[in-house]
Amino acid sequence: MKRVIFIVFFLHASFASAFKEVRGIWIPRWNLTSYENVQKIVTDAATANLNVLFVQSYARGEAVYKSNLIPRAEELNDTDLDFDPLRQIIGLAHKRGMEVHAWVNLLYAWSLAPFPPKEDHLVYTQPNWFVEDRLGRSILTYSIDELKELDLKGYFLTPAHPDARIFLRRVILELVLNYDIDGVHLDYVRYPHRNFAYDSYSRLKFNQRYGVDPIFVKGGILQEEWKAWRIEELSSLVKVIYNDIMSVKPHLKLSCAVKVDPVESKDYFYQNWALWARDRYVDFVVPMCYSINTSKTVRRLVRAKEFAHNRVIYAGLGIYNQSPLSVADKVIKLRNKGYNGFVLFSYDGVIDKDGYFHQLRHYIFPQRAVLPSMKHTH
Repeated sequence: MKRVIFIVFFLHASFASAFKEVRGIWIPRWNLTSYENVQKIVTDAATANLNVLFVQSYARGEAVYKSNLIPRAEELNDTDLDFDPLRQIIGLAHKRGMEVHAWVNLLYAWSLAPFPPKEDHLVYTQPNWFVEDRLGRSILTYSIDELKELDLKGYFLTPAHPDARIFLRRVILELVLNYDIDGVHLDYVRYPHRNFAYDSYSRLKFNQRYGVDPIFVKGGILQEEWKAWRIEELSSLVKVIYNDIMSVKPHLKLSCAVKVDPVESKDYFYQNWALWARDRYVDFVVPMCYSINTSKTVRRLVRAKEFAHNRVIYAGLGIYNQSPLSVADKVIKLRNKGYNGFVLFSYDGVIDKDGYFHQLRHYIFPQRAVLPSMKHTH
């Protein structure tokens, strides 16, 4: 009898230690406003047996860390100037065996809010870096109400302008060189819409190559060339960021949060993430699918996995809008479809729900998991 008990215990222990799965969660900047909040984040994540924190570090053109390049995030206005939530959360998370990835809102330079009071913000200092519509009107001239009517999330930089690209690369390298992060996680790596991709620089370069301003292109082969131009501008930015990181810290991971529909992502937002996965511009992608409908979520994420060309892909699931049982249903079904990683959106949506992290542990993640390899072999 004792031998049977020992064997059962040994098998259980072996399974628990060998279980490999990414359990991540996105941490928004407004949850990082005090050391007590940072401590609670790490404790809650440990309670749920999570193992990767995607910590918002660059958003709306501002830094949620100590930067020499960009203004400090407005959310930190009431904190001491020495307060550095990113450094603190890295230290606490690493002690618990968790990874920390710096979550970067790459091209999303300001939100649906009045422009910032800081005069050194990009909306004032670099207006020519922002996207323009197909009539040549800068997105910066759009009111908040106009953006909402068009279902646009905010004010976006163009990935094409060479100075904007250099700036974004410098921001990422500042994070990589100054912080003991485990990876960089790019979000808003896309145009806001296909009709907002007519920045002056791209129009000039396209005109020099094809002899026509793309504003006047209405269809045919030139329309396809113009579409391919924008897709390539975005893809090349992702690739050069990956190369920058690998040149200084090749053990770090680069990942992207992406639109779940790969066709819509490419055709409407010029985000060709299937190419990024296939050609290893990134180490993994996280398609975002926050629907409460389980069958719809599983169907869309299974299709996304087919476009990932057998590269590393993890499921981005909503938790702000559903119960732990509903999330568990999706996780179980997606595990059966070959997913071995999940990133939950977001911490902010559940911190006021009593016992949510205990329930995540109970229903979905009862034992700790070892991180599977998220790094490509070069």
